[in-house]
Amino acid sequence: MVWLDEVEPGGPPWGGVAALGNFDGVHVGHQALLARAQALAEALGVEALALTFEPHPAAVLRPQSLPGLLTPLEEKVRWLESYGVSRVVVARFDRAFASLEPEGFLEQVLAERLGVRGVVVGDDFTFGHQARGRVPLLRSWSQARGIGAEVIPAVGRQGERVSSSRIRQALLAGAFDEVVAMLGHPYGVVGRVVTGHGRGRTLGYPTANLELDPQQLPPPEGVYLAEAVVLGAEPERPWPALAVYSRRPTFGSGEPAFEVFLLDFRGDLYSQRLRVLLIQRLRGIIRFPGPAELRAQIEEDFQQARRYFGL
Repeated sequence: MVWLDEVEPGGPPWGGVAALGNFDGVHVGHQALLARAQALAEALGVEALALTFEPHPAAVLRPQSLPGLLTPLEEKVRWLESYGVSRVVVARFDRAFASLEPEGFLEQVLAERLGVRGVVVGDDFTFGHQARGRVPLLRSWSQARGIGAEVIPAVGRQGERVSSSRIRQALLAGAFDEVVAMLGHPYGVVGRVVTGHGRGRTLGYPTANLELDPQQLPPPEGVYLAEAVVLGAEPERPWPALAVYSRRPTFGSGEPAFEVFLLDFRGDLYSQRLRVLLIQRLRGIIRFPGPAELRAQIEEDFQQARRYFGL
């Protein structure tokens, strides 16, 4: 990852093909852009890159309506790189950047700093001050400069456009299967392991309590099959895991907590940072009469997890 303002204007241009977008979620529609950028870059013999923005433009332009994020920057960059772009460029979205006229964005960002040979955008892409830059301007500018410009139509699901907003709505509605289908990959969260209430240990299943990014939308409450990676470990291998996001109604707790148990892991996770990918929602949260009934259900959850992962 490189920040756009660290790229020297007038320096040696990279000359790659840039996929442009906010890319929150890096969902199946975004993946179509990335795939096309890679194909065009290969045809031109250059690298494919993604240009994205941080923070979310709404944080600057409409802070009162800032949506919960699907992918904070760290997670977004991981997914972009996993889909094959050679480089992720991040533009700091502040008032100065937002005030760039559309022509200024095209000249100063795409031409001078990145030296693009091609650009790939979605059919709803806008740019520049007050989002006045639209696809026709991008096309005419690209044609005048001899730069390839491709516009990718929306990817649909069940008759509707797949979008970050639609995925957020599905998350808030608890429709986790729809979330995963529109993302095209598991929903991931990253957090540091902090001290919890210790109830998992008393039940015989000590869990790691994650402090999640407050800007990210949490998953629906439930029990999940998951894979967890201890960030910074050597190697950063995925561990089969069981994750729970819940208000713990059996114990009368009101604040939701995210807990994860790494199957067959040996070691101390306290203060470590974990990346947890939620693969499948096993069940919703149930209020049990007491700890014994909860312990029996947890045992069944772990049996299902071990069967799923072949352990």
